[in-house]
Amino acid sequence: MLSKLSVVDRFKVMRGVLRAIRTGNGFDEVLMLPTQPTTWVRCIGKTESVQGKVIRVYGTLQDVSERKRTEHAVRETRDFFGRTLDAIPALVLHINSQMQLTYYNHSELRDWFLLNEYSVGRALTQIFESLDQAQVIKALMKGMRRAMTGQEGSHVDTIVVKDHPYQAHFGFIPQLDSQGNVAGCFLVVTDVSEMKLLEARVVQAEKMQAVGQLTGGVAHDFNNLLGVVLGN
Repeated sequence: MLSKLSVVDRFKVMRGVLRAIRTGNGFDEVLMLPTQPTTWVRCIGKTESVQGKVIRVYGTLQDVSERKRTEHAVRETRDFFGRTLDAIPALVLHINSQMQLTYYNHSELRDWFLLNEYSVGRALTQIFESLDQAQVIKALMKGMRRAMTGQEGSHVDTIVVKDHPYQAHFGFIPQLDSQGNVAGCFLVVTDVSEMKLLEARVVQAEKMQAVGQLTGGVAHDFNNLLGVVLGN
């Protein structure tokens, strides 16, 4: 079998054997056979010693091709969904049942919560502390607790980041396991500041249109009365 291995894998086996002879410790390596399809084997080496001296190195081979293909498929799926979540214009956070952050995508909005590589595993209360806004944090925790009971929810709130106010939409989505039990939840944060500004402008424009219509009607009626007066 060694003749079918790549140079790198042959080196792994020989290095493991020599180390086993020298130290008495076994070795465990995963090797690839260039077959069609590719075959992956796990090489487990053990030693037999007499009076502290290694007299024999023996081992077993296990076909782990199916496991490797499954791991590869899972990794590709995870990477695909990771790239998809990174592309959306929203911040997505996953919280486990212990109220700890387990995942966040690479949205620019992660700066709102000062998220970095050390944030994963931290308690949600610690993540929210970066906002330093008691009422906002209270509303967020309320939404998270409701999501942990299986209830979806959402609300819009104003948060201040570096002295700049933003209108943020917070969505709370429960995560259910295969038995339908709540295993955690997702928090989806979207910056809706521009949308709210546009809504305000539309409302203002509608008000001005209504005032214009009212003013036009009053002016028309006044002109009618003025025409009667002048006629008399």
